[in-house]
Amino acid sequence: MLAGRIRTAALAALLIGWAGPARAGAPTCHGTARGAVEGTFDCAVEARHLGESVGVTFSALAQVGDAQSFGLGGFQLAAPLRVGQYALADMLAARSSVISGSGALYAATRTSRDHGEVRLVLKSIRPLASGAYEVHGTLHAVLAPSGAARQDDITIEVEF
Repeated sequence: MLAGRIRTAALAALLIGWAGPARAGAPTCHGTARGAVEGTFDCAVEARHLGESVGVTFSALAQVGDAQSFGLGGFQLAAPLRVGQYALADMLAARSSVISGSGALYAATRTSRDHGEVRLVLKSIRPLASGAYEVHGTLHAVLAPSGAARQDDITIEVEF
């Protein structure tokens, strides 16, 4: 129980510290959203060592489609970071969420139970002196609607 709270707190700190639109600098990734929210977008990806884990965050650089909020995601992975595929079950914590133009919430999360789908593929990793990593790969996420009403999913594909 305590370990779950620590993971959730670490993920929240990761998302608060990095997530959000309009990060400075050139885009480091490009993606598409299909389903309840549609659009293409440029984004930034950051990977940083967090003690015994590594935080990988994705931030859209501008508004995507008619989304009120577009949180590409924050993913906490066990250290050391490795080349390969990570599913939700392989992550310590994860959150990707979108609020559509109509106000509906869509999410893929790993907390006390998994919701939606995430596949993060790291094809190359290069440690940087700052404690960060330069990473390349792909992200595939299926954000499922939250709540009782059944709606279309949102599928996000990112190449970085």
